[in-house]
Amino acid sequence: VFDSIGLPAQLTVLAGTNYSLNANTITPSAGFVGELTVPVTVSDGWLSSEVFNASVTVNAAIDPDQGGQITWMTNFQLL
Repeated sequence: VFDSIGLPAQLTVLAGTNYSLNANTITPSAGFVGELTVPVTVSDGWLSSEVFNASVTVNAAIDPDQGGQITWMTNFQLL
């Protein structure tokens, strides 16, 4: 996340379908495989972005008893 005047940015993940949300951590629903659409916003404390729909691919688990973490990146710019 880049802010043109250097203010720290806060990412907020919004509720959606086929996943649960705890703070900014998403967990796909049990058995879900496919593309998640995850709405997010970014704020620098003064301005907030419009909602951006991030796309997250959820693949079938090889070992369903083994947990994992999804990491994704995207670019935002507050104008």
